[in-house]
Amino acid sequence: MFAVVVLPESLQVDSRSPLFVAGRVWLEIAGHAFPGAGWSDSPLSVLGSMRAAIRHALDDGEGDVYFFEGPYFTKLLLTEDRALRVVGVCDRYPAPDGGGVIETEATVPVHEVLDAYRDAVRSLRQWAQERGEAEALAVLQKMSELDSV
Repeated sequence: MFAVVVLPESLQVDSRSPLFVAGRVWLEIAGHAFPGAGWSDSPLSVLGSMRAAIRHALDDGEGDVYFFEGPYFTKLLLTEDRALRVVGVCDRYPAPDGGGVIETEATVPVHEVLDAYRDAVRSLRQWAQERGEAEALAVLQKMSELDSV
């Protein structure tokens, strides 16, 4: 199971130039909230990072989704059977091999990650439309263009 959780009621525009939207965003990976339930971050940045990670994983076999408030990231690794191994990592205290500590992981179908990403972007677009946030809406429109994957 994989999901992207964004709480629209928590979103607020902290800056318009450059655009910065703060709010609650995290991933659900096999029932584990990563980096944690109610995580505060920049949902637009996390989703932008996720968009790039999905493309890299599907094209090159590996991509990283970054959280910007803390030492957390999620690796997306394409498996031989074209699923995605999703690995939640904390690199606060690097392991001897230079990697971080794995906090959670699961292998999920690619479509599940794509659907979760699209649902989160759709939810943010609805939030931006309802509040007349034109700058956020423009950014989210570009993020919606993952359909060619």
